[in-house]
Amino acid sequence: MAKTKKKKQNRKELPDLLTVLFVLAPFCLGVFYEALSALLALLLLIRLTVSFRKNGTLTIRFSLPLLAAAVIAGGFLISTFWAVDRGMAPLGFVKFLPLPLFLLCLAQPDAPSGERLLRTVPGSAAVMTVVSFLLGQIPSLYDVVFEGRRLAGFFQYSNSFALFLLLGVLILLQAEKTWKTREILCLLILFAGIAFSGSRTTMLLLGAAVLGNLVLQKKDRLRRFLPAGTLALTVLLGVLGDPESAGRFLRLFGDGAETFTTRLLFWHDALPLILTHPFGLGYLGWYFLQGSVQTGVYSTMFVHNEYLQILLDVGWLPFLLTAAAAVSCLIRSGWKRRILLAFFLLHCAMDFDLQFMALGLILAAIPEPEGREFKIGKFAAAVCCLLLTACCLYFGTAAALQRLGTHRAAVTLYPGETLSQIELLKEENTPDGMESRADAILRSNRTVSLAWSAKARTAAARGDLDGMMFAKREAIRLARFDRTEYLDYIDLLAEAQEAWTARSDTAKAAQCDSEMRAVLRSMEEAEASLSGLGRSVPQQPDMSLLPEYAWLEELREKN
Repeated sequence: MAKTKKKKQNRKELPDLLTVLFVLAPFCLGVFYEALSALLALLLLIRLTVSFRKNGTLTIRFSLPLLAAAVIAGGFLISTFWAVDRGMAPLGFVKFLPLPLFLLCLAQPDAPSGERLLRTVPGSAAVMTVVSFLLGQIPSLYDVVFEGRRLAGFFQYSNSFALFLLLGVLILLQAEKTWKTREILCLLILFAGIAFSGSRTTMLLLGAAVLGNLVLQKKDRLRRFLPAGTLALTVLLGVLGDPESAGRFLRLFGDGAETFTTRLLFWHDALPLILTHPFGLGYLGWYFLQGSVQTGVYSTMFVHNEYLQILLDVGWLPFLLTAAAAVSCLIRSGWKRRILLAFFLLHCAMDFDLQFMALGLILAAIPEPEGREFKIGKFAAAVCCLLLTACCLYFGTAAALQRLGTHRAAVTLYPGETLSQIELLKEENTPDGMESRADAILRSNRTVSLAWSAKARTAAARGDLDGMMFAKREAIRLARFDRTEYLDYIDLLAEAQEAWTARSDTAKAAQCDSEMRAVLRSMEEAEASLSGLGRSVPQQPDMSLLPEYAWLEELREKN
């Protein structure tokens, strides 16, 4: 009898599935990729099913955070009708689906509290720091956990990894219980991890947190002075041990501010799109469209500002709901939660942290429970669960196949997987194959420069001069700083001019000659179109002619 009771007690002490997912999510590449988000969503649906079977109903706590999370996820799905890439839009829904599902899980009576989940962050962040540093000593694994010379942990992106560590530091500073050896060691590891991450934004926020703790912490001297002393020692060791890395923190302005200037360039180019697309561009819309609107040389999947990213992806309504939810939580929460939320939101202004669902779960756990509760019955819960499960399995599998490099299988399962379609287009070596693949891409996304370039080649192979010119102009418009596109167009025009001359068609040959001069003018105009910010970033367009194109100088003089 006693053994039976002991077994039951041990069974009760097993960690809840929600806690396990919360702790493991950062170690799963921060749940950055769509396939991992789909898997996380499926596991959260299982957790909701467990709650439903236990309680007989599902509880929905209607609140602004839940509404904002649901509208963001739903916004990606609805954007299928107008997105830049209509095929990729549903993958955005799958990627952000864990956020509303996690908030639903937290609302169930048998779920752990957000505060309890947050207490696991310092320990898991310290473990990740130590394990990542050790793995980095293995040459073949160095690039897995380091980004250049910067420690990136399992996130594989140093800035978001640093935010994870910073949140761990803040939670430690707010802990009510007296620090023991474990807490002190954890704090030291987190400070070291932030230093090795090289994240200047996080280091500035850490300095603000330590200064605030130094001023506000009156009772416990250890908790007051240890963080300040650790920070001072970290900076000193950085300066003495690695002056080059330390200089990264000191060069916040002037010549060392390239990363900030580059972000300003992203934002400068994104703002007009936000104003002209109030419903957003859809998932990865900014990535595909940037080549036609950028005023400087760069290629980035995200705009490095989470608020602008929401506006670019799903538009003004989700953004305003998110802003209202943030303001509401800041007003209603206690001071500890306010600090966590404020630091998180400040960091989001400089990076794409919410693209990592592991950080999204932490953000969702910060607000204190609020909102009116509703119950939904068996039928509605079952239908929603089945639909979401099918969605996650279908799109998640397609995303996983794309990530694994099995692109043909990915597009066989889901033809709208544009990233796989692009890779398959690169492998095509026949005109018919190229045209078929390019058409498949352009049906869902007309902003892929490579697809238009392929269309131009197939038109040239058919002798369709007008079709070739139209397609190549589109390719250049969508990649205005890509010299390769211009020179490739000149090659096609030169070949066409030779062919039409051989046929004694002087009008077509003259048209090719005129178009080549227009291409040269376009190259000069592209360089002239750089904005002030575009001229101040390190990467600059190179529109100079290669030696084998010296014969074009005569045409350039005619211009």
